[in-house]
Amino acid sequence: MSTSGDLIIGEGRVENVLEKRSKTGKAYYAVRIDGIAGTTWDLGLGSKIKPGLFGKYAFKQDGDFKNLVSFEASGDMASPRTSDTPRQPDETGMRIARSHALTTGVNLAVATAKPKDTPEALLNVALDLAEKVKVYTVTGKNPLAGPEDPLFKEV
Repeated sequence: MSTSGDLIIGEGRVENVLEKRSKTGKAYYAVRIDGIAGTTWDLGLGSKIKPGLFGKYAFKQDGDFKNLVSFEASGDMASPRTSDTPRQPDETGMRIARSHALTTGVNLAVATAKPKDTPEALLNVALDLAEKVKVYTVTGKNPLAGPEDPLFKEV
């Protein structure tokens, strides 16, 4: 990001776009790009940017306000991510998924425990559930679905 007079010019990802109305009812967009919050009264510009887009931007600083005056999508990530383009988690994402899965597995194992269950049995159930939750969280595929699963029935 650089500043040129009253312009803030940079390259980054669109984080958020919200259509809003002023007190007088005039439409505008509140945007956040690369950590910079601002607005645009240019409805054509505001309507074409979507969260996830990457590109070059320019904000005009006017006192405490930043007005988005241009945005040009660029690079490999010029189109926003959709549910059809799955994300491959990085190492941090995988650690978070494993931690979430283990917590969920332990909570489910404890919630369904019987008084006669040994700690080792509960641990095995928790780890098995955690692996299934992780598979679902990371891939979106139901690890239980299949002909051998009693919940799976052909209709």
